[in-house]
Amino acid sequence: MEENIQIRTKLGQAAKRNFVFRMLFLGEFYPKAEVAEQQRIYLETQTVSDEKIAELLAKVEEDDEKENGEIRITEELAKELMDRVSKISDVLGDVDSVIEKASVGWDLKRIGKPELCILRVGVYEILWDEQIPDAVAVNEAVELAKKYGQEQSASFVNAILSKVVKKHGTDESV
Repeated sequence: MEENIQIRTKLGQAAKRNFVFRMLFLGEFYPKAEVAEQQRIYLETQTVSDEKIAELLAKVEEDDEKENGEIRITEELAKELMDRVSKISDVLGDVDSVIEKASVGWDLKRIGKPELCILRVGVYEILWDEQIPDAVAVNEAVELAKKYGQEQSASFVNAILSKVVKKHGTDESV
């Protein structure tokens, strides 16, 4: 049986966000001192060396719209994703403080790990990433919540991030 592997030299923002979410989520299950190493190991399992790309591309039909099979990314993309996770980690205390203030009555420990990581990505994009419009950050976080969260996760994430946008956001499109 032939493996269905897609080699990606570029990723859209939604796919990058998905990888960043997974890496932050992974970090929830390791001691703080081990998180960066575990995230690096995860990316290694998702990365194809530059030398193998040409060989694999000859065997695999590229289709950026298709989401079947496994996706492998280039080493350059892996570095970009690790950099993004690092930037979020650098301001994690501030991000969590914003989430706590917006989620009145919810201690961070009571928020499910998937939802918390999704909120962290969303808050970071709203407050620290000037390239991503607030409405896009909220919408994409809601989509991640639908994919990885529970039944009410999307509504919860939308409510929290909408509060963040109203209080701190830079655009008025939410």
